[in-house]
Amino acid sequence: MVITTAGSASKAKAAELAGFENVINLENESINEGVMRITGGKGVDIVIDSVGGNLTGNAIKALAKNGIIVNIGYSAGAQFTANITDFVWKGLQMRGQSLSGWFTAEQQQYVWNQLLPLLANGSVKPTVAKVFDAADAPEAQRYLIEEKPFGKVLIKF
Repeated sequence: MVITTAGSASKAKAAELAGFENVINLENESINEGVMRITGGKGVDIVIDSVGGNLTGNAIKALAKNGIIVNIGYSAGAQFTANITDFVWKGLQMRGQSLSGWFTAEQQQYVWNQLLPLLANGSVKPTVAKVFDAADAPEAQRYLIEEKPFGKVLIKF
């Protein structure tokens, strides 16, 4: 089972339209509340956290016994609050992961050689919120920060 979060009703709807069946709208409930609702109180085995900040502490609460949280980003902040007893009594693990630090140049090239044809033939189609010309990079950054779009913001060169 895959569960995703959305920061607004419109993003939750977009996630559902993209095929996600289990969406937690963070305007209505916390990650922990949503996970417990969806899993019948069991929690999840793994959390992939690409946002960080206060959401990380709440995501830790959503882990089941022996669960693992993997942090791959921190756009919402680099600090969070958690209860150490969750780690001790539930046997939780936490790890940070950076893809660039784990692969050799040859391995990275191998991944790109596999991924680029899938993108080119449409087998993998990322959700794109908006494309900006390179000259409009400051506007793209403003849009990303202020509008918090669903999907990627791209700059065309």
